[in-house]
Amino acid sequence: MPLMQTFRVAGSPSEIAGGVYITKLDLFFKTKNQSLGVTLQIHPVKNGFPGNDVVPFTKVHLKASDVNTSTDGQTATTFTFQAPVYLPVTEDYCMYLAADNANQLPQQKVDMGINAAYAWLNAPSSD
Repeated sequence: MPLMQTFRVAGSPSEIAGGVYITKLDLFFKTKNQSLGVTLQIHPVKNGFPGNDVVPFTKVHLKASDVNTSTDGQTATTFTFQAPVYLPVTEDYCMYLAADNANQLPQQKVDMGINAAYAWLNAPSSD
């Protein structure tokens, strides 16, 4: 069974021009399975529930060897999207995380703080 967490881009449309572009998402794993990878997707939320559609470019699979673990939340596992993804402030979203074998998900624990949504909104540099 996948792990799902809903979120909304914080801020008023005038503060952040109506939305943000994100390029990656950082998650923190306490443990992992040594052989099974994990897939991340972002789904729009419809009527309070995750929808079936996947936001374009947000499906990212990592092999087990690419998943970092940290008991103190200091080492992130970065899921980099295929292209910058625009998320408007007017929508709710769901972060969907699933192990390659759904029966193994309890072995993978994700620590998400209250400010997790702020930590991973990484807009491309304008340099």
